Formats: sequence, C-alpha cells, structure tokens
Amino acid sequence: MPFATKPTAELYPHQAEVTKWMEDVVAGKISVAKKVRLAVVRHLGDLKKSTKKAYLYWFDAKRASRVISFASLFYLDKKGGKPFKLEPFQKFIVWVLFGWKRKSDGMRRFLFAFITMARGNGKSPFAALLLMILAFFDSPRVLEPEIVLAATKREQTKYVYAEVARFVAQHQELLDRCDIQTRLIKIGKYGMINRLGADGSGEDGGRYHAVVVDELHEWKEKHRKLLDKLRTGLGKDPQSLLIFITTAGNERSKLWNEQYTYCDKVIRGVVQDDEWFIFMAEIDADDNPLDSSCWYKASPNLGVSCFIRTIEAIARKAEHDPLEMLNLLRYYCNVRVRSQARIISEEMWKCGSGKLPSLIGMQCTAGLDLGWNNDLAALALVFGLGAEDDPNRRYAVKCWAWVPEKGPRNLKQEPFRTFIKQGWLQVIPGKSFDPDFLYEQLRVCKELYDVRSIACDKNNAQAVGMYVQKYLKIKFYGFQQSVAKYNAPIKRFTDGLSNGRILHGDNEMLGWFFDNLVVKTDAAGLVMPDKEHSEDKIDGAVATLMGYSEFLHMTDVTFNPYLKRGLRKFEL
Repeated sequence: MPFATKPTAELYPHQAEVTKWMEDVVAGKISVAKKVRLAVVRHLGDLKKSTKKAYLYWFDAKRASRVISFASLFYLDKKGGKPFKLEPFQKFIVWVLFGWKRKSDGMRRFLFAFITMARGNGKSPFAALLLMILAFFDSPRVLEPEIVLAATKREQTKYVYAEVARFVAQHQELLDRCDIQTRLIKIGKYGMINRLGADGSGEDGGRYHAVVVDELHEWKEKHRKLLDKLRTGLGKDPQSLLIFITTAGNERSKLWNEQYTYCDKVIRGVVQDDEWFIFMAEIDADDNPLDSSCWYKASPNLGVSCFIRTIEAIARKAEHDPLEMLNLLRYYCNVRVRSQARIISEEMWKCGSGKLPSLIGMQCTAGLDLGWNNDLAALALVFGLGAEDDPNRRYAVKCWAWVPEKGPRNLKQEPFRTFIKQGWLQVIPGKSFDPDFLYEQLRVCKELYDVRSIACDKNNAQAVGMYVQKYLKIKFYGFQQSVAKYNAPIKRFTDGLSNGRILHGDNEMLGWFFDNLVVKTDAAGLVMPDKEHSEDKIDGAVATLMGYSEFLHMTDVTFNPYLKRGLRKFEL
C-alpha cells in the first residue's frame, strides 16, 4: 500500500511528546474540556481504523512531525530571540490537522477546521503559523498558493497579518519569494496571502488554497454572502482548507452558532463527518466558572500567554457583578452566553439603601426618558456627594415618573398603585403625555436643585431640547442610544452600586425599573439597555444611566479626559 503508516516503534521528532499528552488526556491527568478529550479519542480511534484496508485515510507521522518542526524556524519577538515553541495542545492540533491523508491520492484528509478557545491563548500567532504552513510548507507542495485571511472588517485582520509579515521577514529565502504590502503578501507571480474584510470589495472568482476566518463569533447574517463566496472558492482546490479560529459567541452570533452546533454534533459522534477537524476548549456544563481549576479547560495556554491572576481578578468581580460574569463566561470560559442579561441583583440594590441626605441646591445632572406618548415617562437626577477628586465618591439618585390616566396601564394594579401612593409615580389627566406638564416639573427641579444639563434620546426629544435650552437655560445633550454611549456608564454604575456608592433612598419604583432591566451585548462585549427584551418598563433605569453618564462627563476626569485639557465644550 503506497501510503502505509510507519511502525509505532519508530518514533519521529515530537511524536513521543504528542503521544504522551494524548495518553495523559485520556487518563484524566490533564484538565481538558470534554470535547477536547473527545477530539483525542477520535484521533486514536481513527488510528486503529486506518490499519483496515477499507478505511479511507492513513496517518503520516513523518509529515506531521516535519510540520511541527517548521514552527521552530520562526520567532515570536521582533528581535528574533524567542523561537515559536508550540505547547503540547498546539502540537496536537498541528499533528492531527496536517498528519491525516487520503489513501486514494495522498491529499490532506481535513477540508475544514473549527478551533475555539478562550481569549488570550495565543490564537493570533497560532493562526499566523497555520497560514505560514499552508503558504510555504504544505504537501503536496503548492508553489504559489492563494490564501485569504478574512474578518468582518479588514482592520480586524491586522493582528494575524502582522504576525505573518513578521514571520516572512525573519528569513531571507522567504523574502526573496515574497513582496510584503499593506493589504497582501505576494508570493511569486500569482500567489498571495490576502487580507479581506466584509467592508471591502467582492471576492468572486477566487481559487483559494486556504481561508482562515478570524473570530467567527463577530460575523453576522449580513456577512453570509462573503462566507459563501469564500467557501465556493475553496472547492476549486483538491487540498483546500477552511479554518475557523474563534472564541464563543452569543445567541445572536448566527453564523458562529451554525458552525458550533454542527461541530458539536460531529465531535460527540451524533454526526459523522471525517473531513472536519474540531478542537473545542471550553469549560464543561457542570463546571463552576468561579472555580479556577476549570479555567485550564478553556485556556490550555494558561500560564504561557494568558495568566491566572487576570482571570482571578475578573472572577472576584463576577461573583457580585452580572456584567463581569458575562465577560468571564464568554471570554475566559469560552461558553456561549445570552446577549441579554439582568445586571442588577437584589443584593446589589440593597447596597444603595438608606435615607438620602438633603440635596436642595446641590449640583446635579438629569436624564429624561420620554418613551411612548401614551405610556410612562421618567426623569432622574444624579447628584455627586463629596469631593470631585475622591476615588470613593458617592452619588445620589432621585427619580420620578409620569403616566397618562387613560393610557394602556391599569393604575389600580400593582406595582403602579403603590408607586402612586408613595408619590414617585404621578398621574397626568388624559390619554397622552402633556409636554407642558413636563416643562413645569423641570422648572420646579431647576428651582430646587442646580441642574446643569439634561440628557435625553436625541431622536424623540428635539422640541424638549429646544425648550429647556431657550427657556430654562439648562444645557441639553442628545444621548445616542448605542452601546458606545451606554457601556462605560453602565459598568461604572453597577460597580458603584455593588460598593455602596450609588444611593437611591429605597425608591421602590426605581428599584422596579432596574429589576426589569436587561442589557444586550454586541460582538465586542459592549452593553446597552434592551427595552425590547426587558420584562417590563425600564424608563427610570434608562433615565438614571443617562443622567449618571452626564454627571461623570461633567466632573470625572477619568471618565472624560477632555476635562483635563479644558475641551469639554468641544467634546459635547
């Protein structure tokens, strides 16, 4: 048989190390994810099958070893003093991915690879090394391959691309064959390693040897067309390879979910697909994310490129902060999370209990959420207590809401009946919200407090903005409803609330607003209130966050660096 395997007694370089790692994984001596263990068991099972004539694949240990040795030719630092030393789990990936071949023609067995692990595990340099192997050391030899490094935006490919360019520049033999440019590396006359983003031009007609898709969890439905083009371009090469390298997504990461779900079935044996290589490093379903012993499952490079102290700091905060728990789960435990999450727990809210001090005449900022014309509207005032330069400065929040008497709410039911009785919710005669009533309330607030500015959704409050600036002489800020605006104040607010620095005076209505509040998370982990998926009204919470953001912008140099340079008027 032309592609027979070597006897196991004849070991090639790296074979003993990879074999020992696999034995330790199977024996439970190394803490790995269940799906990583399944990947090892799958490989070992395939080795036994390969001895049978009917099996379609064979394992070339010599070739696998040579590919791993190829990594030692490159250096991680710019000065060339630190060789790229693959860790055992990385050697396993390379060993299996490039060692298996088809008996029929000697071509590579795997046409697809799905590699996922937590943030900080060296995915970028490892992806760059895979690109180098595919471009310059693949077998059978492809002299001028066309390779694509793809992301949702071309800018996002710069990290892996920079590693590839640096690897190429380390060896004159490669430099003689290549032309390193800003957006691509030309290989000979026709080959290239091309940076591609969905924000760039189309890629019809490609004939790709390999495609590396970076951070699949950030790819959205609108990027499907590009991904389909890349896939069809791969079908023209008999030894093409599509590699997904990513961390976990959420339920809105549709393309990631499709690939993850399929690969999960393959690695568990529910679906048989011998052309997929799968490596899923994640904590298991029964693991406690706060238990450091399980972090190695998601971060096999822990202690090498990522450090346990970093995760420990996040875990300590995550124990009391739902937002940080989302970050811990998704980015450091590598498990899918929901894009909506409740961020204020009952314990956190209790930290802000107690009677508020007298706030008459004190400086404050306001947040105004008008909502629908026939439903609730809310106004929140945020006051700073103590010196501006005090890192432990506390803040006080007062909040009121108004509702039309004949609107859609049954005001005789709870909790509205209690809120009305307590005076936090006021009923306006009629079926819709009266702006004159709002203006009167704002005039009263200005008489009682030193209101410096009012923040409100700029899309539905132009008339209000003109009025408060012209007649009340209060600065108005059109607050864009985006993750970019909400992310920082939400995280500062939840942190301050957990540490007893946000005082709410036991305002039950405000507590109800925040209890209803869930946030949605974008691909980058930034958050904002999610009115669509919150259990009930969150107007008071939204108003508070806008008012809190305004106060920080006005007084906190760490939050708004423009203050230090005297540029606040330009920043707004």
